[in-house]
Amino acid sequence: MTLQNHHGDTPPLLATITRQLTTRTVLTILNSESNAARRVATEWLTRLPADDATQLLFRGLNAGETGCLSVLRVLRHPDLELTERLRQRVLPLLKHNRPEVRRAAVAVIARRSPEDAQLILEDSLCRNDFEILRMLCWADDPKLILPLLAAFGFPRRTPPPCIGFLVTAPWLAENHATAPAAVEWLIRECGYCEQPVTEDVVELLSIGLAYAGSTMSANGPADKWVERVRALSWRLIPDAADAALRDRVPLDLRDPLDEALFLAAVRDTDRMQFAIARAGVPAELTRFQTEAVPVCFHTPTRHVRRLFLTDSATMADELSVNGDAQNQFVMDHARVVLESAPERKIAADRALRTRWFQSTKQPSAMSPRSRILGDFQPSPRDSKLSPCAQSVCWLAESAGLNAVPLTRWLADCEQRWSKFAVPIGIELQIPNADPNLFGAWKEALPDLGIPSPDRPEFGGTLEAAFRPARSFHALLLAPLLLQRRQLISREPAQEMTMHISLQGDLGPAARTLAFPQLFIHSSQRLRNRPNSAMTRVMSKGLVHRNRDVEQLGSLLAFDSATVRTELRMFRVFGNILDQRLVISPTYVDDIVATHMFGSAMLSKCVACQTIVEEYRQQIELETAQLSPEFSRLLNSNFYESTGDPRDEVLLQTLPIFRAWSDVRKVVRQRNLHDEVEGLFGQLRARHLSQLSDHLALAHGLDLAQDLDAFTQWRDDQ
Repeated sequence: MTLQNHHGDTPPLLATITRQLTTRTVLTILNSESNAARRVATEWLTRLPADDATQLLFRGLNAGETGCLSVLRVLRHPDLELTERLRQRVLPLLKHNRPEVRRAAVAVIARRSPEDAQLILEDSLCRNDFEILRMLCWADDPKLILPLLAAFGFPRRTPPPCIGFLVTAPWLAENHATAPAAVEWLIRECGYCEQPVTEDVVELLSIGLAYAGSTMSANGPADKWVERVRALSWRLIPDAADAALRDRVPLDLRDPLDEALFLAAVRDTDRMQFAIARAGVPAELTRFQTEAVPVCFHTPTRHVRRLFLTDSATMADELSVNGDAQNQFVMDHARVVLESAPERKIAADRALRTRWFQSTKQPSAMSPRSRILGDFQPSPRDSKLSPCAQSVCWLAESAGLNAVPLTRWLADCEQRWSKFAVPIGIELQIPNADPNLFGAWKEALPDLGIPSPDRPEFGGTLEAAFRPARSFHALLLAPLLLQRRQLISREPAQEMTMHISLQGDLGPAARTLAFPQLFIHSSQRLRNRPNSAMTRVMSKGLVHRNRDVEQLGSLLAFDSATVRTELRMFRVFGNILDQRLVISPTYVDDIVATHMFGSAMLSKCVACQTIVEEYRQQIELETAQLSPEFSRLLNSNFYESTGDPRDEVLLQTLPIFRAWSDVRKVVRQRNLHDEVEGLFGQLRARHLSQLSDHLALAHGLDLAQDLDAFTQWRDDQ
């Protein structure tokens, strides 16, 4: 398995692995320690005819312990048929001498063949393995409850909460007479009832209610509440289609009966969603690797009350929700709590906060966009401005600034520089945006011409993607205006990732821009972080070629480009000065230098190309004076990537990442941070000064004067 060396033919490693999948290689890839590699191999197997897949999997089960473990992981996938031949091969593995193999076999049986689970409890090795007993709680077979309680040592020892995965209300009612001690313990600890277990409680459980409150029995026959609980459950399912129907079910949590029915509904909904997740693809075989577990239906009522009532009231106070609106808010909040997938939960939480923030008595009728922009209407689009420059002017207008002189200045700068400079854009990833305004910003930014792609998998990071500009000038204003609008202001200090895109294919020359930037204005926070912190960056590589080029029109000489080169190692720093957040000016140097050198590389100006070539040679010369690890990194392929933002095993296979890790180790051990930053920073500044002098003399482009004008504008604000 190798990566091709030429920059244009370097696919993500995961794509390379996928293309190499055959009946001869699939078992080898399944044996990989990489979850991402195993995932693509498993998906490949699911597309094979059943007989062919069975043949391959059977062979793997007989290919030693490593191969056996790999296939057992795969056999949990619901789209792979667990044929009788495979089942008969898995069952003897319950007696394997290695615990890892026994547990993997149990995981297959629990998910795919729960009718065989009793065989596990009859085996002494398995019965005495606490982890195996926990796995059996996934078997979806209530007949295992009492045997598992005995195996866990009940009543001498307390079983783990996962025993509640198996428990159902009808089972509790059915077995109360024959095993009252165990059943009453389960009723209490799994949250089915808080009061003493009476005949009324048993009756409520027998008809399937997931919570039996005293007010239910006191207010009429048990079966009258089933329809009510089911109706509330439908309201609690995230993204259910018929929202209008759900909203016809009123809720008054001041009424103890309604509160009890609500608790029954959240537990019932949680069980339904867990059943769906349990029947789906195991987390280890998915992209996100987060196992779906129940939220509340297996836990004591006090825990359910805290999650759905106490925490809801706390958030309602935070968002200024009061009065009768709290009942509706509790339902909306419950849908968020019931979302077990972390990424979807983050998105749901942001949406909830956006809808209710400072709404006082009801969900705000004000659009999320209006929370940020109010009644602001942007001025008509100016044809002289690039998309980025227009967005920056609108952003300035929305901040209450006079955008007329700014519009003139940017139009003039873009007209002058477009004869030399390639189009440039940036993406800012803001990790600490106010969660109460997150959704509002997501709607407001596109109204200002600033796309904001979703990044829920990255912890709710808010991205502002500024479209291409004809010169760097508008981009220098972007972080300052976002900070003025208080999008960048939530925490006392921030580090925001910034990606810079240049229109055109820089090819291998991109390393001349990328390599020094690994040391210039480096992140203090990342210096001692583990290598795994780079998984997101290396999923697309330090440099990435994108084909989504936006042409800017006839002013430019570069409109024929079909790719943009994205450099992905920059940062914007927010620091506290005089008790306020101030954006560090370091990003200005990074944007200007990257734009100037990149444009010179793609320019037809021989003198410009000569300066950049001298810069490249000086980088090589100075790097050669350092330890050999630096030269190996410089000569690496900066376009290498994994194709997966989480898999650390893939990360370690990339030659460039291993080279970068070696350099980081040398820098830490010898305390070279300041030395290498000064070395490459001064080298970059010296050659940028040479390029600036040439542009002023030969092209009439005064970089220093434009930067002075920017600094004056910044200071005036």
